[in-house]
Amino acid sequence: MKNHYTIEGKNADINRLGYFEDTFDHHSLKFLQQCGLKPGLSVLDVGCGIGSITCKIADIVGKQGKVVAIDQNHERLDQAKKRARAQGIHNIEFICSDINQYDLPHGFDFIYTRFLLMHLSIAAACIAKFYTALAKGGRLIVEDADFSGSFHYPPNAAFSEGMSLLTTTYCKTGGDPDIGLKLPCLLRQQQFTDLKIHCYNQMTLTTPKTFLHLTLDNMRQSILAHTECSDEKLSSVIDDIDAYQADPNTLLSPVRVFQIGGLKIGRVTN
Repeated sequence: MKNHYTIEGKNADINRLGYFEDTFDHHSLKFLQQCGLKPGLSVLDVGCGIGSITCKIADIVGKQGKVVAIDQNHERLDQAKKRARAQGIHNIEFICSDINQYDLPHGFDFIYTRFLLMHLSIAAACIAKFYTALAKGGRLIVEDADFSGSFHYPPNAAFSEGMSLLTTTYCKTGGDPDIGLKLPCLLRQQQFTDLKIHCYNQMTLTTPKTFLHLTLDNMRQSILAHTECSDEKLSSVIDDIDAYQADPNTLLSPVRVFQIGGLKIGRVTN
């Protein structure tokens, strides 16, 4: 099964994930709590990145709860460990592994993943794996992208080209940049019930408007390998996007985010 993560795990990617923390974490935390996150639960965080939301989850579940956090990139995981130590958080077990290769333990109360499935051709198989790892009555919480819901104003050729390069690269590497729209169906196919669904566009008139710049720069090698764009052209597109985003009259939302929560009550057998 093809499983190619298009984002490079270097220091610049840590900057991108820092932007995610500032932009998306409060939305994530609110939805998790609406779905029942509370003290004492066991939680699996898949694709934990630099651990921003991981530490917030660990703080909520408290000493009587536990978080297992998985990421395939050791640099991101090192940052997550440093964050947990700095915050005095000791109820997180960090594991460096690819979700496709790791044999998940069973019995979790919550499984959470954000902006992971869009990178994978094995999204349905991952959701099935999550179902198996949940305890009966456990919940899967997935947040992921729908780039078809992006918008910007006024019209700008560089921004449109950057979005096209991004979505084309995801598709050619086996990912799905619009998987957010498909999440309710994917969870129902695995017999998750009591679906909770929310979506939003993060938009801004103010700076920094750096999502597209950071993502294109961190996907540079994948973009060059899977499109006809040259390195010089990509740098030019990013520079033009920066100039466009610096205009205080520019309104943009590069991604629509779907949040889905599903309950495991036990598979129906014939």
